[in-house]
Amino acid sequence: MNAIYKLIEPYSDHPRETPEYVDKMFHRIPDASVVNREEFILERCKGKRVVNFGSSSGPLHGRLKDVVAELTGVDKAGEPDLKIDLDDEHYDLQVLPGAEVYVCGEIIEHLIAPGFFLRRLKWHLKHKGLEGAELVLTVPNAMGLVFSTYAKRAIEVVNKDHVAWYSYTTLKTLLEKCGFELKEWHWYNGRPLFAEGLVVVAV
Repeated sequence: MNAIYKLIEPYSDHPRETPEYVDKMFHRIPDASVVNREEFILERCKGKRVVNFGSSSGPLHGRLKDVVAELTGVDKAGEPDLKIDLDDEHYDLQVLPGAEVYVCGEIIEHLIAPGFFLRRLKWHLKHKGLEGAELVLTVPNAMGLVFSTYAKRAIEVVNKDHVAWYSYTTLKTLLEKCGFELKEWHWYNGRPLFAEGLVVVAV
């Protein structure tokens, strides 16, 4: 029997909470520390060749310029080094330069086909001999406290451009289905489990 079953026994009056149902639906969230999102990304990229997706959103790209060896900004708007619309099914990632770190901060929750993008990126890394390159990815947390607090009043707190919520389990599953291996993860802004978002490093 799944060990997690013991943890939910006090709440197991739901008729579907059989051991089989628990094995499929209940997932233990590993311990993780809370970090400052931008500071974590900056430290991870320091002195390295970096590709930053969504480079026109917020101040992160400007801060990266001060600490990296090489930086390529990718976006569909603004003045990026490479103009690529990741919602356009015809985009080509072969134009990306080789890098040691690929930053994808607060991006995939906007995409209509995030798996399509991640698979293409993984294929690009493999065929350019960059399989050791890191993907540093951040997303809002589906269980964030601010969201659940307002939900009690029938109010959903979400960017109108977002099309998905991610939890530790769903993000890990998406990355693995696209060929990535999750190597490290943290919460950002808030306290564990109910923080604003998640930061992951995958290869």
